[in-house]
Amino acid sequence: MAEGEGFEPPVQLLAARSISSRVPSTGLSHPSVSGTLAHRVCVDKSESQGFSQYIVKNSGGVALDVSPLLRLTGRVIDDAKQLADFLGALRQAKWLAIDTEADSLHSYPEKLCLLQVAIPGRVELVDPLCGMDLDALWETLADRELMMHGADYDLRLLQSGHEFVPARIFDTMLAGRLLGRERFGLADLVQHYLGITLEKGSQKANWAKRPLTSQMAEYARNDVLHLHDLV
Repeated sequence: MAEGEGFEPPVQLLAARSISSRVPSTGLSHPSVSGTLAHRVCVDKSESQGFSQYIVKNSGGVALDVSPLLRLTGRVIDDAKQLADFLGALRQAKWLAIDTEADSLHSYPEKLCLLQVAIPGRVELVDPLCGMDLDALWETLADRELMMHGADYDLRLLQSGHEFVPARIFDTMLAGRLLGRERFGLADLVQHYLGITLEKGSQKANWAKRPLTSQMAEYARNDVLHLHDLV
């Protein structure tokens, strides 16, 4: 069907509401707090079971009806017990977003150096270089729809190095192109639709090096943190 003859785009990116709340000490923002709820919002941090948890409150100290912004373990998952614990949460998650980091600028052949996974209220970094058995992870991800951005490179990397092919994906880069965006990089879409500026200083880092710096970890988390809000 030609455009203009009842054509409706098969995808849609949703713009954020009017208030962005800056999360202390993480460099992360939360865009989905409605301006009608409060003229000013604040973010409280609490520690629970090894996680940092952020809750949005209005100026009167009342928690707003939104999910916890983010739970960060402050670590990279690099042992079987940590991975098993996370897989339990993955299996219950309503949605999943993933991204990868590789060492293509520093090694040939390139290899997967980091897998970033976001689920509601949580972002984790999984280390594929530490010798863990990742079969259960690939199994868990295989039959789910995965939100990704510019998935072509990631899918080739995952298939060639780990024989992983997901059943379904939603690619926010393709969605941006279908919606006519001239600039459809992740940072461009997040800025346009969510009003958030992403730090991109670690693009050329050597992702095979350990430990990751805090800047690299934040960069990696940002690659999946906002995908669900774009969709």
